[in-house]
Amino acid sequence: MKHGYNQDLQLAFSLHRAGKLNEAAALYREIIKRHPNNFHALQYLGIIKASNGNLGEAALLMARSVAIQPPNPQFFENYAAVLCQMRNYQTAFEVCRNGLRADGKNADLLCISANSLFLLAQLQEALDQFDALLSIKSDHLPAIVERSTVLLALEQYEAAAASIESALDLNPHFAEAHLNKGALCGRLKR
Repeated sequence: MKHGYNQDLQLAFSLHRAGKLNEAAALYREIIKRHPNNFHALQYLGIIKASNGNLGEAALLMARSVAIQPPNPQFFENYAAVLCQMRNYQTAFEVCRNGLRADGKNADLLCISANSLFLLAQLQEALDQFDALLSIKSDHLPAIVERSTVLLALEQYEAAAASIESALDLNPHFAEAHLNKGALCGRLKR
């Protein structure tokens, strides 16, 4: 007996959450075969492909998903993260920009966007993006630390030190903040 469309999708989600990725992937593929524009099945099959290291396939599935579906910031975030893993920072930035049209205050999209700009050596733009993110969510620890990385690259050492100390105030054990503090001390010959 065949399940209905919604039942199949719910079963695939359940299998996915339970860690039965091969079974979930097979069901997502079956759903896509019957409903090629099912953005949920495309997105979640993409997530499974990415978790298995098939980044190219994941990116293609996620690109189809975000092109079809109503704006869902999480889908844009997943797609941009895969593109960053592929070192395709320009496209990741563009995907974030599209996702931010739907939710301009999404901290995770802003963070991926800013990191992409940094990795594209667009330092001032990256700093501006981190500042925009921190104006929305001032305690976003990864953004505070990455902002200090940008400031180090811009040789704005006092501002970098303040950003690092802000991160350490939030979490004194955050390793990346300590690494940046060490980098700062090295640059200042301390």
